[in-house]
Parts: sequence; structure tokens; C-alpha cells
Amino acid sequence: MPEDQAPAKKRPRGRPKLGPEHREKVIEATLDLLEERGSSGLQARLIAKESGLSVGSLYKLVGDIDDIAREANLRTFRELFDVLIAALRGAEGQSLHRQLMALARAYLGFVQAHPRRMEAIITFRATSGEPPDWYVKAEDDLFAILEDRLSELPGAKEKERRFQAARAVWAAVHGIVTVTPIGSRADDPLEDAVSQLELILKGVERELAVGN
Repeated sequence: MPEDQAPAKKRPRGRPKLGPEHREKVIEATLDLLEERGSSGLQARLIAKESGLSVGSLYKLVGDIDDIAREANLRTFRELFDVLIAALRGAEGQSLHRQLMALARAYLGFVQAHPRRMEAIITFRATSGEPPDWYVKAEDDLFAILEDRLSELPGAKEKERRFQAARAVWAAVHGIVTVTPIGSRADDPLEDAVSQLELILKGVERELAVGN
């Protein structure tokens, strides 16, 4: 070999190692598919293709399809959490009703922006096993925002009562947010949804205005 010629580099054997950047690609690909197709996009073959990996590498990185769904949902939970916190900060110093309406409007906006991702969360049913602690905590953190605001009302001082109230409010708000803009006969379906949200929240506030 001539002295001025560098020795040829040996090619690494086997496939390159899978790292955090590959895991991120999987999550991003899953979110893109959910955004485009909803829960029908949650297929290992599609996710692997979008992320440029084999199905085997996909499972090695993240786990089974339930694990992949949870990872993607966690990202959505965190995005929604940030949106709700920002809405509360914008309503700081205002009445409790205005703060609750700020949360409801923010939730409405998020669902309108990401309808299929939210649908995928609501319809997600794991095929086996209990959800991991980090997934449950992410859900609880979202409800905690609402529970904290409701705790100002005399009828929501007890933890169990507050827990039930927060989930009842969310169920009502989510129903209005997802159904009204589609089926409304009003000239402005979104404002129609906001009006319904206000009725629901005022009713909850009246119900919890007195202690048990």
C-alpha cells in the first residue's frame, strides 16, 4: 500500500445501533399518522415505514403497539397540558367562572386543531396489561388542573367529590366540543359550542357553590 494512501475503513457489521433519535422518529411518525388517519393509523407496518425502520426494530425500540400508542398519547397529553396552563395564566386574576371558561375554550381549540389525535386517545383500549404509572400520572396531571380550580368551590372541598366533579365536567365539555361544531344548526357552530360550555360550567358552579 502506498505510504500516502490511508487504510480503507472497515464497514461495521450488522445494522446500526438504535438510539434515542430513532425512538423520536417512531413517536413523530406515529403522531403524524394519528393526525392524518386517527386510530386507524396505529399500525406497526405503517409506523415502521414512516420512521424508516423495520417492524422488528420498531418493537425493539418502543415495545408493542400499545406501548407505541401510549408514547404518542403522552406527547399529546403534554401538549394539551401546556395549552391549558397557558390559558389559565392568561386568565390570572379573573373570576373562577372566567378561568373555567378559559380552560374550556383552550380545550375546544386544541380538539379543533388535533381532532384525530384526540379521537385516538379517547378510543384507545390496550389489548393487555394495566397502563404504566407514567401514563396514569400524565392523565391525572390534566385533571389536576381542573380539580385545582374547582377546589375553590365549597362543594368540591372533599377530594373524592372534586375528583368526580372534574371528570364529570370534562365528559360534558368533551361531548360539546366534539359534537356541537359538527351537528350545530347555528350560524357560528364554534360560538354555539362556547355558549353550551358556559351553560354547563355555570350549572356545575351552582351545584358546587354550597358544601355537602
